[in-house]
Amino acid sequence: MTRQRIYGFAIDAAEKKLRLNLHIWPADKPAFVARTSGAHRDPAKLTGVTPADMAGLTGCDVYFDAGAGEFSGAMKKGACAFPAPDGTPIFSWSQMKIDAAAFSYLDGWFKLDGTPYKQFSKAWYEFERRK
Repeated sequence: MTRQRIYGFAIDAAEKKLRLNLHIWPADKPAFVARTSGAHRDPAKLTGVTPADMAGLTGCDVYFDAGAGEFSGAMKKGACAFPAPDGTPIFSWSQMKIDAAAFSYLDGWFKLDGTPYKQFSKAWYEFERRK
């Protein structure tokens, strides 16, 4: 399974933090999804694509604090809520780190009481910066 996403960054004045807005491929635009599928192997498929072409996820923003040489952040727990495929009410919670060499994240789905519903990995995913 491949998860394609577009991340948009902005300064959130109210939170006084860097905010990542998460955008996913829109299920209601099958031609767009087909045309851009596999963009992780062929970035030219994203030429002209903007966050407005995507489906935004309400409550799923990641708020970052600046540290020594890196940014680290997380979603607000419970804010990115939706029903699981089996109908169970759950929320996604992602944590991220960005530095000069890599982008890393750890995420999972949790039941409303905070117990794990599905963890995608027990270790951080790490993507190295390529030049």
